[in-house]
Amino acid sequence: KPIPRWLTALVKIVVASGLTILLVVPPVLLTGPLVAGFDSGNLGTTLGYAVATMAGAVAYVAGFVALGAITSRALLMGLGYVLLWEGALAGILEGTRYFSVRQATLGLAAGLTGESRGDDVLEPTISIVILAVVTVVGFLLTARALQRFQVRAGD
Repeated sequence: KPIPRWLTALVKIVVASGLTILLVVPPVLLTGPLVAGFDSGNLGTTLGYAVATMAGAVAYVAGFVALGAITSRALLMGLGYVLLWEGALAGILEGTRYFSVRQATLGLAAGLTGESRGDDVLEPTISIVILAVVTVVGFLLTARALQRFQVRAGD
C-alpha cells in the first residue's frame, strides 16, 4: 500500500529538522556560557537563543525541502537566497525583513531574551507568525510537489 505523500513530506521535514538542530544548537549552547559566563541571566539568554535557533532551523528546513521538491536547481536557488536575500538585502532594505527567516529568528531571539542584536528587529509575535507560515507553506508545497511526482518505469 502506498504511503501518503503528505506523510513523506512530513517525515522529510522532521528528520532534516532534527539533524539540523543536532548540528546547530550545541554550538549555540556552548558559545553562550563561554562568551558571557555561567550566571543565571546569561544562561537564560543562551537558552533563548537556542530556542530561536531551533525555530529558525525548522523554518529553513521546511523552505529548502520544498525548494528541493519543486526544482532541480535547489542548491543554486538556496545559495542565492541565503547569500543575496538574507545576507545583503534583508539587512539593508527595511521592508524585506518581513520575508527573511533570519530576521524572524533574530526577532524571536530578541523577544525571548530581552536583548536586541540590531537596530530594528521584528516584534516577537510577527516573528513567530513568519516562522510558522514559512514552515507550513514549505510543508504544503513539498506535499503538493510529491503528489505530482510520477515514478516512471524503465524502457
